Amino acid sequence: MLSAVPFSLERIVGLQGAAILAAVNRLFVEVIAEPMRFRPIASNSEAVTSLLRRLIGHSEAEVLIVLHLDGSQRLLGYDVVATGCAGSVEFDPRKIILHAAARGASGMIVAHNHPSGDPRPSHADLVASKKLARVAECLGITLHDHLVIAGNHVRSAMWDSK
Repeated sequence: MLSAVPFSLERIVGLQGAAILAAVNRLFVEVIAEPMRFRPIASNSEAVTSLLRRLIGHSEAEVLIVLHLDGSQRLLGYDVVATGCAGSVEFDPRKIILHAAARGASGMIVAHNHPSGDPRPSHADLVASKKLARVAECLGITLHDHLVIAGNHVRSAMWDSK
């Protein structure tokens, strides 16, 4: 319920209840993210997948998010780079790289969700991952992974086979 869409929550618990649940969700996100600011993280770590599931796992629209990492693979922060519709989201490498550069990131983990519930990366996801990794590498930024989140399921568009 905490990561549900605010409009849906308002119908169930009212405006004030939805605001309280949204604040609790933001607190959970910060509790999950805080240790990642001090220790190196891996894209397949439980902390990363837990954070991403909480942020975008249950969204009704596809959302593209970037976790920005420093040279020691610690979390600098994250940005929602694009929000699409139920079946797609714009994957613009320039926008992703600009956000990473603005944060001073030397690495990143990109993730988006599949509201359909199917965590398998699409062909477009696989192509976009390769393209982004090439562009980022030219600028000295490492793309550590591109994760696809579907509810509580997580798959890599870079390392998992279809």
